[in-house]
Amino acid sequence: MVKAIVATQRDYGDRSKRRHARMKYLLHDWGIEKFQAKLVEYFGKSIAPFKPLPEWKYLDFLGWHEQGDGKLFLGISVENGRVKDEDSFQLKTALRKIVSLFNLPMLLTANHNIILYEIEPRQQKAIEQILTQHGISKEKDIDPLVRYSMACPAFPTCGLAMTESERALPGILGQIRLLLDKVGLGQEHPVIRMTGCPNGCARPYMAELGFVGSAPDTYQIWLGGSPNQTRLAKPYIDKLHINNLETELERIFIYFKQQRQPDESFGDFCNRVGIEAIRQFVTNYQSSFSMNTDINNSSFTSINSENNIPVVTDGTETTSETQPQEEVVSTSLENNQEMTALNSPVISPANVDSSTLVTPSTTVSQTTTTTPATTTETQPLNTPVFSSDDNTTTPAPTTIGQPVSQPVTPTTPAPTTIGQPVSQPVTPTAPAPTTIGQPVSQPVTPTAPGTLGQEASQPASPPEQPKDTSKMRHRVSVRDEIYTKLKEESKRQGKPVVQLATEAIAEYLEKIRKNESPTTTDETNF
Repeated sequence: MVKAIVATQRDYGDRSKRRHARMKYLLHDWGIEKFQAKLVEYFGKSIAPFKPLPEWKYLDFLGWHEQGDGKLFLGISVENGRVKDEDSFQLKTALRKIVSLFNLPMLLTANHNIILYEIEPRQQKAIEQILTQHGISKEKDIDPLVRYSMACPAFPTCGLAMTESERALPGILGQIRLLLDKVGLGQEHPVIRMTGCPNGCARPYMAELGFVGSAPDTYQIWLGGSPNQTRLAKPYIDKLHINNLETELERIFIYFKQQRQPDESFGDFCNRVGIEAIRQFVTNYQSSFSMNTDINNSSFTSINSENNIPVVTDGTETTSETQPQEEVVSTSLENNQEMTALNSPVISPANVDSSTLVTPSTTVSQTTTTTPATTTETQPLNTPVFSSDDNTTTPAPTTIGQPVSQPVTPTTPAPTTIGQPVSQPVTPTAPAPTTIGQPVSQPVTPTAPGTLGQEASQPASPPEQPKDTSKMRHRVSVRDEIYTKLKEESKRQGKPVVQLATEAIAEYLEKIRKNESPTTTDETNF
């Protein structure tokens, strides 16, 4: 029969194209019926029909077994097929001693293991003693995750390898074991196979979880093979860097735990729900993570576009007076690309008079008395306000980066006419920092007397050069390393990050009030 099969392939296999020369391609091109008919011609007689076979099960035959003739055979696990002496693990020495003492034959299995057979029962105890002395674990003491795994040699001996396999798999199995324990699947042990290139020498395409090397430290991920390796897996990820392995697999294991059926294996689960369902769950799981917090009426609503840092903003209800007139640009946590953020005002630091914090885009409502009926006009603050006393102009003081939380209106109930003095001066109580952690070079002060509509007691100082506000940041932000420390301190103190950031801002501004130099003050106490 074997001669007839080889002769059929010899005479009809494709010899013109090496990549199309194997017998599997001949079977694919011909089909089973045509191949079988030609095989019968070479064999010389008809072929009996197939006998029913039991369901195939994956067996590694580790440990002691009856051979069937009164003798025994012993299966020894060889991790990734590497027979070696390493520290207390002395497999090479143990095998050499057993063969020299008992002259036993060996078989190599398709799963990289070794079988010693033709063993007399009286030799069993001595062989066990040799294995124990040389650090060889019994099959029941081997983690099933390691026992049913396999990797090809890859680097440094294989010229086709694109990345590590044999040397990398033990560490990866350790990571996967920790993940399974973390999500409550400590008893699970999916069949895992890894190769350093797509040639698949360790059969990753039949594993429940397969790794196929595609670039340095990067692998394809295959899911859905059966525990008995009778079903092909399906590609899940084309390129996954090894540093992202735990993040990706954790979400898949969580989905497996939540949706598995009783006694369903990992590979059977992946095959049942399908690759697209797994991708959808992983995507939704990632997008459900949010930095938003609803503590102390504050939340994270935008991200600093330069450093990918959340901006602390007030979460209270906004009105048309408190809402900024320009949308703030923020970046997403995932891709650091700009997107339109919520129109929330920046939080006003504690102990700062909100009526003194204005921006060039903020407007002030003033009432003009022309007739008994009053009308309301809107005048931007960045235009000069004329005084009727000395006919001088004075730009309104501003503090860069802080919108007005309340409209600036006269304190006297009587309506005022444009050009009449304002009863209450608008002066900054302290220079507000443009960005947390950056010192304020010069406070923004009026170029004319501080009290609008009154004569100056001191001569006006020469006007300062206008500042380039386009280079100033208009949001409260913190640097990336500070935000990381805030998160750590949040866990330690049990407080929300927003609350800690707000306290830090208030403390920073209080130090400025006391004329402490920001350059000598730490950005945070954390």
